Amino acid sequence: MTERILVVEDEYLIRLWIAECLLEDGFDVVLATNGDHALGLIAQPGGFDLLITDIAMPGLADGNAVATAAKQRNQGLPVIYVSGRPDSVKNQIGPRDGFIAKPYSFVALSAMARRLLDAPTDAPTDAPANLTSCVAA
Repeated sequence: MTERILVVEDEYLIRLWIAECLLEDGFDVVLATNGDHALGLIAQPGGFDLLITDIAMPGLADGNAVATAAKQRNQGLPVIYVSGRPDSVKNQIGPRDGFIAKPYSFVALSAMARRLLDAPTDAPTDAPANLTSCVAA
C-alpha cells in the first residue's frame, strides 16, 4: 500500500519540488497551500501516513496548529516540521517527529520521512536525534 503524505508549504516552487521528489520515491502526495487549507484536508476522510509542514505560513493556522489538529485526528501520525527558525516549533516533538531546517536537501527530507514512517509506534523518545536538522549539501 502506498503511503500518503500531506505536504503543507506556502512557497509554490518549494511545494512543487517536494511533491515531485516524493512522487518519484513512490509516495502518494497531497498538497496544501497553507495551514488553513491543510486543516480542511485533515478533516476529510482518508487520513495521512505522514505530515510535512512548514511552520510560518499566511492564514490563521501555522504549522504548529496543523500538526496539533492532525495528531488529534491520528494520534500516531509522524510529523516533519520545516522552518528556517528551529525556535518556531512550539509543539512537543514526539518519538516519531522530526525537524528539518531550511535550506535542506531532498535526500535529507526523504531519509527522515522513511525513518519516521518505518519507526515503531511505540519507539522510545530520543529528543536530540529527533531535533537534528538537515541542511542542503
